[in-house]
Amino acid sequence: MTTIKITASFTSPSAWKRTRLALPVTLPSPPKSIILLTTPHFAGELAKEGLGFFSGGGACHVFAAAIDSLPGAQPSTGGATGRTRGYSWLITSQSIPITIPPTTAAGTTSAKSLSFSLRSKKFTLPLANTLFHTGFRTTIVHIPAKENEIPVTIEAAEGVSPKEVEEFAHAQQDIKEAWEELGELMKLVGQRSGIAPPAKDHEKDCVDIILPSAHLPADIGVDAHLPLKQLTFPRRIEAGMGNILKQTSSETGTPQGASRELEKAVLNYIPPSLSGGLSIFARLTPHSPTAHENLFTAPGARIHRVLSGGGGWGSKAGLLSLDPQSETRVQGFAENFESGEGVVKVGGYVQFFVAEQGSGGDDSRRGLIFGCVPKAEELVDERGGREEEEVGIDGLFGGASEEGVWVGDRKMDVPGGVVSVPVIE
Repeated sequence: MTTIKITASFTSPSAWKRTRLALPVTLPSPPKSIILLTTPHFAGELAKEGLGFFSGGGACHVFAAAIDSLPGAQPSTGGATGRTRGYSWLITSQSIPITIPPTTAAGTTSAKSLSFSLRSKKFTLPLANTLFHTGFRTTIVHIPAKENEIPVTIEAAEGVSPKEVEEFAHAQQDIKEAWEELGELMKLVGQRSGIAPPAKDHEKDCVDIILPSAHLPADIGVDAHLPLKQLTFPRRIEAGMGNILKQTSSETGTPQGASRELEKAVLNYIPPSLSGGLSIFARLTPHSPTAHENLFTAPGARIHRVLSGGGGWGSKAGLLSLDPQSETRVQGFAENFESGEGVVKVGGYVQFFVAEQGSGGDDSRRGLIFGCVPKAEELVDERGGREEEEVGIDGLFGGASEEGVWVGDRKMDVPGGVVSVPVIE
Protein backbone atom coordinates (compact mmCIF):
# COMPACT_ATOMS: atom_id res chain seq x y z
CA MET A 1 0.00 0.00 0.00
CA THR A 2 1.48 3.31 -1.05
CA THR A 3 1.17 6.36 1.15
CA ILE A 4 1.38 10.02 0.29
CA LYS A 5 1.98 13.26 2.17
CA ILE A 6 1.19 16.70 0.75
CA THR A 7 1.67 19.96 2.56
CA ALA A 8 2.28 23.66 1.90
CA SER A 9 4.06 26.28 3.99
CA PHE A 10 3.13 29.92 3.48
CA THR A 11 5.55 32.53 4.83
CA SER A 12 5.31 36.27 5.37
CA PRO A 13 8.14 38.56 4.14
CA SER A 14 9.47 39.01 7.70
CA ALA A 15 9.54 35.27 8.39
CA TRP A 16 11.05 34.44 5.00
CA LYS A 17 14.56 35.57 5.92
CA ARG A 18 14.63 33.11 8.82
CA THR A 19 13.04 30.19 6.96
CA ARG A 20 14.99 27.16 5.81
CA LEU A 21 13.69 24.14 3.95
CA ALA A 22 12.48 21.45 6.33
CA LEU A 23 10.63 18.24 5.55
CA PRO A 24 7.16 17.74 7.04
CA VAL A 25 7.19 15.95 10.39
CA THR A 26 5.11 12.94 9.31
CA LEU A 27 6.48 11.13 6.25
CA PRO A 28 5.48 8.06 4.24
CA SER A 29 7.73 5.14 5.16
CA PRO A 30 9.96 4.75 3.35
CA PRO A 31 9.74 7.83 1.07
CA LYS A 32 10.56 6.95 -2.53
CA SER A 33 9.78 10.25 -4.29
CA ILE A 34 9.89 13.87 -3.13
CA ILE A 35 8.56 16.76 -5.21
CA LEU A 36 9.18 20.29 -3.96
CA LEU A 37 7.71 23.48 -5.43
CA THR A 38 8.98 26.83 -4.16
CA THR A 39 8.37 30.45 -5.02
CA PRO A 40 11.22 32.41 -6.71
CA HIS A 41 12.51 33.82 -3.41
CA PHE A 42 13.59 30.29 -2.51
CA ALA A 43 15.04 29.46 -5.94
CA GLY A 44 18.60 30.10 -4.73
CA GLU A 45 18.21 27.22 -2.27
CA LEU A 46 17.42 24.77 -5.07
CA ALA A 47 20.75 23.09 -5.77
CA LYS A 48 21.81 19.47 -5.77
CA GLU A 49 24.29 20.22 -3.02
CA GLY A 50 21.56 21.62 -0.79
CA LEU A 51 18.85 19.06 -1.62
CA GLY A 52 21.00 15.96 -1.72
CA PHE A 53 20.37 15.00 1.90
CA PHE A 54 16.63 14.66 1.12
CA SER A 55 17.44 11.70 -1.14
CA GLY A 56 18.35 9.49 1.82
CA GLY A 57 21.66 8.46 0.37
CA GLY A 58 20.22 7.93 -3.09
CA ALA A 59 17.21 5.80 -2.10
CA CYS A 60 14.68 8.51 -3.01
CA HIS A 61 13.92 10.55 -6.14
CA VAL A 62 14.08 14.30 -5.48
CA PHE A 63 12.66 16.91 -7.85
CA ALA A 64 12.39 20.62 -7.13
CA ALA A 65 11.26 23.60 -9.19
CA ALA A 66 10.46 27.29 -8.79
CA ILE A 67 6.96 28.55 -9.62
CA ASP A 68 5.43 32.04 -9.39
CA SER A 69 3.27 31.50 -6.31
CA LEU A 70 1.61 28.95 -4.07
CA PRO A 71 -2.09 28.41 -4.77
CA GLY A 72 -4.94 29.86 -2.73
CA ALA A 73 -5.18 33.10 -0.81
CA GLN A 74 -3.46 33.69 2.50
CA PRO A 75 -4.30 37.26 3.53
CA SER A 76 -1.36 37.41 5.98
CA THR A 77 1.16 36.36 3.35
CA GLY A 78 0.44 38.22 0.16
CA GLY A 79 -3.23 39.07 0.04
CA ALA A 80 -6.12 37.75 -1.94
CA THR A 81 -4.97 39.37 -5.16
CA GLY A 82 -1.21 39.05 -4.69
CA ARG A 83 1.24 36.19 -4.62
CA THR A 84 1.94 33.91 -1.70
CA ARG A 85 5.51 32.96 -0.78
CA GLY A 86 6.55 29.59 0.50
CA TYR A 87 7.03 26.00 -0.56
CA SER A 88 4.91 22.92 -1.14
CA TRP A 89 5.83 19.24 -0.73
CA LEU A 90 4.51 16.04 -2.26
CA ILE A 91 6.15 12.97 -0.70
CA THR A 92 5.15 9.40 -1.48
CA SER A 93 6.31 5.85 -0.84
CA GLN A 94 5.96 5.15 -4.58
CA SER A 95 8.52 5.94 -7.29
CA ILE A 96 7.12 8.73 -9.48
CA PRO A 97 8.12 8.68 -13.19
CA ILE A 98 9.68 12.03 -14.12
CA THR A 99 10.81 12.93 -17.65
CA ILE A 100 13.14 15.91 -17.99
CA PRO A 101 13.69 17.78 -21.30
CA PRO A 102 17.27 17.61 -22.64
CA THR A 103 19.84 20.13 -21.46
CA THR A 104 21.04 22.97 -23.66
CA ALA A 105 24.55 23.45 -25.01
CA ALA A 106 25.30 25.59 -21.95
CA GLY A 107 24.38 22.68 -19.69
CA THR A 108 21.12 24.20 -18.42
CA THR A 109 17.69 22.65 -18.85
CA SER A 110 15.29 23.77 -21.56
CA ALA A 111 12.30 23.11 -19.29
CA LYS A 112 9.72 25.88 -19.24
CA SER A 113 6.76 24.18 -17.58
CA LEU A 114 5.66 21.29 -15.36
CA SER A 115 3.03 18.75 -16.35
CA PHE A 116 1.28 16.67 -13.66
CA SER A 117 -0.60 13.66 -15.03
CA LEU A 118 -3.36 12.07 -12.93
CA ARG A 119 -5.05 9.20 -14.73
CA SER A 120 -6.94 10.90 -17.56
CA LYS A 121 -6.34 14.43 -16.28
CA LYS A 122 -3.29 16.58 -16.99
CA PHE A 123 -2.31 19.92 -15.47
CA THR A 124 0.48 22.01 -17.01
CA LEU A 125 1.95 24.91 -15.05
CA PRO A 126 4.57 27.33 -16.46
CA LEU A 127 7.75 27.71 -14.40
CA ALA A 128 8.71 31.03 -12.81
CA ASN A 129 11.24 33.40 -14.33
CA THR A 130 14.15 33.15 -11.86
CA LEU A 131 16.72 35.12 -13.87
CA PHE A 132 17.18 37.71 -11.11
CA HIS A 133 17.31 35.04 -8.38
CA THR A 134 19.57 32.37 -9.86
CA GLY A 135 20.83 33.74 -13.16
CA PHE A 136 18.78 31.16 -15.10
CA ARG A 137 15.48 31.63 -16.95
CA THR A 138 13.94 28.75 -14.99
CA THR A 139 15.16 26.71 -12.04
CA ILE A 140 14.67 22.97 -11.59
CA VAL A 141 16.70 20.28 -9.82
CA HIS A 142 16.37 16.53 -10.35
CA ILE A 143 18.22 13.97 -8.23
CA PRO A 144 17.24 10.48 -9.42
CA ALA A 145 17.45 7.57 -7.00
CA LYS A 146 20.76 5.74 -7.36
CA GLU A 147 19.11 2.37 -7.15
CA ASN A 148 17.28 3.16 -10.38
CA GLU A 149 20.19 4.66 -12.29
CA ILE A 150 21.96 1.35 -12.95
CA PRO A 151 19.49 -1.52 -12.81
CA VAL A 152 21.67 -4.63 -12.44
CA THR A 153 19.24 -7.29 -13.62
CA ILE A 154 21.65 -10.07 -14.53
CA GLU A 155 23.64 -12.60 -12.56
CA ALA A 156 27.25 -13.38 -13.31
CA ALA A 157 27.77 -16.64 -15.15
CA GLU A 158 30.71 -18.80 -14.29
CA GLY A 159 33.94 -17.08 -15.26
CA VAL A 160 32.39 -13.57 -15.46
CA SER A 161 33.76 -11.03 -13.02
CA PRO A 162 31.60 -8.55 -11.01
CA LYS A 163 33.26 -5.72 -12.95
CA GLU A 164 32.05 -7.20 -16.25
CA VAL A 165 28.54 -7.49 -14.81
CA GLU A 166 28.62 -3.81 -13.82
CA GLU A 167 29.88 -2.80 -17.27
CA PHE A 168 27.05 -4.77 -18.86
CA ALA A 169 24.54 -3.06 -16.58
CA HIS A 170 25.92 0.32 -17.67
CA ALA A 171 25.51 -0.79 -21.29
CA GLN A 172 21.88 -1.73 -20.56
CA GLN A 173 21.23 1.75 -19.23
CA ASP A 174 22.93 3.38 -22.24
CA ILE A 175 20.83 1.32 -24.65
CA LYS A 176 17.63 2.22 -22.75
CA GLU A 177 18.45 5.93 -22.92
CA ALA A 178 19.36 5.66 -26.61
CA TRP A 179 15.98 4.06 -27.40
CA GLU A 180 14.20 6.80 -25.48
CA GLU A 181 16.10 9.50 -27.41
CA LEU A 182 15.33 7.70 -30.70
CA GLY A 183 11.65 7.60 -29.79
CA GLU A 184 11.62 11.36 -29.17
CA LEU A 185 13.44 11.93 -32.46
CA MET A 186 10.95 9.78 -34.38
CA LYS A 187 8.08 11.70 -32.77
CA LEU A 188 9.64 15.00 -33.87
CA VAL A 189 10.21 13.73 -37.42
CA GLY A 190 6.60 12.54 -37.56
CA GLN A 191 5.29 15.92 -36.43
CA ARG A 192 7.37 17.84 -38.95
CA SER A 193 6.37 15.52 -41.80
CA GLY A 194 2.70 15.73 -40.90
CA ILE A 195 2.39 12.03 -40.07
CA ALA A 196 1.94 12.67 -36.36
CA PRO A 197 -0.06 15.55 -34.85
CA PRO A 198 2.11 18.49 -33.70
CA ALA A 199 2.83 18.86 -30.01
CA LYS A 200 0.81 21.52 -28.25
CA ASP A 201 2.80 24.64 -27.33
CA HIS A 202 2.36 24.09 -23.61
CA GLU A 203 3.76 20.55 -23.94
CA LYS A 204 7.04 21.66 -25.48
CA ASP A 205 10.06 21.85 -23.16
CA CYS A 206 7.90 20.40 -20.38
CA VAL A 207 8.82 18.26 -17.37
CA ASP A 208 6.38 15.34 -17.29
CA ILE A 209 5.46 14.01 -13.83
CA ILE A 210 3.08 11.05 -13.46
CA LEU A 211 1.49 11.10 -10.00
CA PRO A 212 0.38 7.88 -8.26
CA SER A 213 -3.29 7.15 -8.91
CA ALA A 214 -3.79 5.16 -5.70
CA HIS A 215 -4.55 8.39 -3.84
CA LEU A 216 -7.10 9.75 -6.28
CA PRO A 217 -10.86 9.18 -6.32
CA ALA A 218 -12.06 6.52 -8.77
CA ASP A 219 -13.87 9.20 -10.78
CA ILE A 220 -11.62 12.27 -10.83
CA GLY A 221 -13.56 15.49 -10.99
CA VAL A 222 -11.85 18.83 -11.57
CA ASP A 223 -13.28 21.68 -9.53
CA ALA A 224 -12.75 25.24 -10.72
CA HIS A 225 -13.38 28.64 -9.19
CA LEU A 226 -12.94 31.74 -11.32
CA PRO A 227 -13.53 35.22 -9.84
CA LEU A 228 -15.50 36.46 -12.84
CA LYS A 229 -18.50 38.80 -12.89
CA GLN A 230 -21.05 38.45 -15.68
CA LEU A 231 -21.27 41.42 -18.06
CA THR A 232 -23.56 40.07 -20.80
CA PHE A 233 -25.97 37.23 -21.43
CA PRO A 234 -24.99 34.32 -23.71
CA ARG A 235 -25.33 35.28 -27.37
CA ARG A 236 -25.20 33.11 -30.48
CA ILE A 237 -22.12 33.64 -32.67
CA GLU A 238 -23.30 34.79 -36.09
CA ALA A 239 -19.97 35.52 -37.75
CA GLY A 240 -16.30 35.08 -36.98
CA MET A 241 -13.15 33.27 -38.04
CA GLY A 242 -9.98 32.04 -36.35
CA ASN A 243 -9.75 34.04 -33.12
CA ILE A 244 -11.79 37.00 -34.44
CA LEU A 245 -15.36 37.44 -33.25
CA LYS A 246 -17.35 39.56 -35.72
CA GLN A 247 -21.07 39.31 -35.04
CA THR A 248 -23.36 37.94 -32.34
CA SER A 249 -27.11 37.78 -31.98
CA SER A 250 -28.77 40.71 -30.23
CA GLU A 251 -31.53 40.72 -27.64
CA THR A 252 -34.04 40.79 -30.50
CA GLY A 253 -32.27 38.00 -32.35
CA THR A 254 -30.83 40.11 -35.19
CA PRO A 255 -27.04 40.13 -35.81
CA GLN A 256 -24.99 42.91 -34.23
CA GLY A 257 -21.33 43.85 -33.95
CA ALA A 258 -19.64 41.51 -31.45
CA SER A 259 -18.43 44.39 -29.27
CA ARG A 260 -21.61 46.42 -29.23
CA GLU A 261 -23.30 44.93 -26.15
CA LEU A 262 -19.96 44.46 -24.35
CA GLU A 263 -19.01 48.14 -24.73
CA LYS A 264 -22.21 49.27 -23.04
CA ALA A 265 -21.79 46.71 -20.24
CA VAL A 266 -18.21 47.82 -19.54
CA LEU A 267 -19.22 51.49 -19.36
CA ASN A 268 -21.95 50.62 -16.83
CA TYR A 269 -19.53 48.46 -14.80
CA ILE A 270 -16.47 50.71 -14.48
CA PRO A 271 -16.24 51.98 -10.87
CA PRO A 272 -15.22 55.63 -10.30
CA SER A 273 -12.14 54.56 -8.31
CA LEU A 274 -10.72 52.34 -11.04
CA SER A 275 -7.00 53.09 -11.43
CA GLY A 276 -5.94 50.31 -13.83
CA GLY A 277 -7.35 48.45 -16.77
CA LEU A 278 -10.00 45.75 -16.82
CA SER A 279 -9.41 42.14 -17.80
CA ILE A 280 -12.30 40.98 -19.99
CA PHE A 281 -12.86 37.30 -20.76
CA ALA A 282 -15.09 35.56 -23.28
CA ARG A 283 -16.64 32.20 -22.42
CA LEU A 284 -17.24 30.10 -25.53
CA THR A 285 -19.61 27.13 -25.46
CA PRO A 286 -20.91 24.87 -28.25
CA HIS A 287 -24.49 25.23 -26.97
CA SER A 288 -26.47 27.79 -25.02
CA PRO A 289 -25.14 27.41 -21.44
CA THR A 290 -27.28 26.77 -18.39
CA ALA A 291 -27.07 28.73 -15.16
CA HIS A 292 -25.81 25.83 -13.02
CA GLU A 293 -22.83 24.94 -15.25
CA ASN A 294 -19.31 25.60 -14.00
CA LEU A 295 -17.76 28.39 -16.04
CA PHE A 296 -14.63 26.37 -16.86
CA THR A 297 -15.29 22.66 -16.42
CA ALA A 298 -18.60 22.43 -18.33
CA PRO A 299 -18.24 20.17 -21.41
CA GLY A 300 -16.92 22.12 -24.38
CA ALA A 301 -16.54 25.40 -22.45
CA ARG A 302 -13.45 27.55 -23.01
CA ILE A 303 -12.33 30.81 -21.42
CA HIS A 304 -10.40 33.27 -23.62
CA ARG A 305 -9.04 36.68 -22.71
CA VAL A 306 -10.31 39.51 -24.94
CA LEU A 307 -7.20 41.14 -26.41
CA SER A 308 -8.58 44.07 -28.36
CA GLY A 309 -11.44 45.35 -30.50
CA GLY A 310 -14.54 47.46 -30.35
CA GLY A 311 -15.39 50.60 -32.23
CA GLY A 312 -13.99 50.92 -35.70
CA TRP A 313 -15.92 51.39 -38.89
CA GLY A 314 -16.62 49.62 -42.15
CA SER A 315 -15.62 45.95 -42.23
CA LYS A 316 -13.80 46.29 -38.87
CA ALA A 317 -16.74 47.66 -36.92
CA GLY A 318 -17.46 45.71 -33.74
CA LEU A 319 -14.69 43.15 -34.15
CA LEU A 320 -13.17 41.50 -31.06
CA SER A 321 -9.84 39.66 -30.95
CA LEU A 322 -9.61 36.71 -28.54
CA ASP A 323 -6.41 35.22 -27.17
CA PRO A 324 -5.71 32.12 -29.34
CA GLN A 325 -3.67 30.78 -26.37
CA SER A 326 -1.07 28.94 -28.46
CA GLU A 327 1.15 29.34 -31.50
CA THR A 328 -0.14 26.00 -32.77
CA ARG A 329 -3.66 27.40 -33.05
CA VAL A 330 -2.44 30.54 -34.84
CA GLN A 331 -0.63 28.35 -37.37
CA GLY A 332 -3.75 26.21 -37.76
CA PHE A 333 -5.89 29.30 -38.38
CA ALA A 334 -3.57 30.38 -41.19
CA GLU A 335 -3.48 26.93 -42.80
CA ASN A 336 -7.26 26.39 -42.61
CA PHE A 337 -8.42 29.97 -43.09
CA GLU A 338 -10.96 29.13 -45.77
CA SER A 339 -12.49 26.30 -43.74
CA GLY A 340 -13.42 28.59 -40.86
CA GLU A 341 -11.60 26.49 -38.26
CA GLY A 342 -10.53 28.26 -35.10
CA VAL A 343 -11.48 29.33 -31.61
CA VAL A 344 -14.59 31.15 -32.80
CA LYS A 345 -17.23 28.81 -34.26
CA VAL A 346 -20.36 30.13 -35.89
CA GLY A 347 -23.41 28.63 -34.18
CA GLY A 348 -21.72 28.44 -30.82
CA TYR A 349 -22.34 30.86 -27.96
CA VAL A 350 -20.28 33.59 -26.31
CA GLN A 351 -20.71 35.36 -23.00
CA PHE A 352 -18.51 38.12 -21.56
CA PHE A 353 -17.15 38.49 -18.02
CA VAL A 354 -14.84 40.83 -16.14
CA ALA A 355 -12.16 39.55 -13.77
CA GLU A 356 -12.66 40.94 -10.28
CA GLN A 357 -10.16 41.17 -7.44
CA GLY A 358 -10.57 38.05 -5.38
CA SER A 359 -9.14 34.70 -4.45
CA GLY A 360 -9.71 31.22 -5.77
CA GLY A 361 -12.75 30.55 -3.61
CA ASP A 362 -12.65 28.71 -0.31
CA ASP A 363 -9.22 28.88 1.37
CA SER A 364 -10.01 25.61 3.15
CA ARG A 365 -9.97 23.53 -0.05
CA ARG A 366 -7.42 20.72 -0.09
CA GLY A 367 -5.83 18.39 -2.64
CA LEU A 368 -3.84 19.21 -5.77
CA ILE A 369 -4.47 22.87 -6.53
CA PHE A 370 -3.21 24.95 -9.46
CA GLY A 371 -4.03 28.53 -10.27
CA CYS A 372 -3.32 31.87 -11.88
CA VAL A 373 -1.96 35.00 -10.19
CA PRO A 374 -1.85 38.58 -11.50
CA LYS A 375 1.23 39.77 -13.31
CA ALA A 376 3.66 41.79 -11.19
CA GLU A 377 2.53 45.09 -12.71
CA GLU A 378 -1.11 44.27 -11.88
CA LEU A 379 -0.58 43.49 -8.20
CA VAL A 380 -2.42 45.44 -5.55
CA ASP A 381 -0.26 46.67 -2.67
CA GLU A 382 -1.70 44.96 0.43
CA ARG A 383 1.32 44.98 2.69
CA GLY A 384 -0.43 46.85 5.43
CA GLY A 385 -1.32 45.17 8.71
CA ARG A 386 0.58 42.70 10.85
CA GLU A 387 2.78 39.98 9.43
CA GLU A 388 2.49 36.38 10.49
CA GLU A 389 5.10 33.69 10.97
CA GLU A 390 5.17 30.65 8.73
CA VAL A 391 1.82 28.91 8.28
CA GLY A 392 1.77 25.21 7.36
CA ILE A 393 -1.25 23.61 5.70
CA ASP A 394 -1.47 19.83 5.42
CA GLY A 395 -3.33 18.23 2.55
CA LEU A 396 -2.46 20.87 -0.06
CA PHE A 397 0.04 20.70 -2.92
CA GLY A 398 0.38 22.78 -6.05
CA GLY A 399 1.35 26.12 -7.49
CA ALA A 400 0.18 29.12 -9.45
CA SER A 401 1.53 31.01 -12.45
CA GLU A 402 0.94 34.46 -13.87
CA GLU A 403 0.51 32.74 -17.25
CA GLY A 404 -2.25 30.49 -15.93
CA VAL A 405 -2.59 26.71 -15.96
CA TRP A 406 -3.54 24.28 -18.72
CA VAL A 407 -6.09 21.58 -17.89
CA GLY A 408 -5.71 19.19 -20.79
CA ASP A 409 -6.04 21.43 -23.84
CA ARG A 410 -7.96 24.18 -22.04
CA LYS A 411 -6.23 27.18 -20.51
CA MET A 412 -7.33 28.93 -17.32
CA ASP A 413 -5.60 32.32 -16.97
CA VAL A 414 -8.10 34.30 -14.91
CA PRO A 415 -6.14 36.07 -12.12
CA GLY A 416 -7.15 34.59 -8.77
CA GLY A 417 -8.71 31.52 -10.38
CA VAL A 418 -7.90 27.98 -9.25
CA VAL A 419 -8.54 24.41 -10.40
CA SER A 420 -8.28 21.50 -7.99
CA VAL A 421 -8.49 17.73 -7.63
CA PRO A 422 -9.06 15.98 -4.25
CA VAL A 423 -6.36 13.63 -2.92
CA ILE A 424 -6.74 10.77 -0.43
CA GLU A 425 -3.80 10.83 1.96
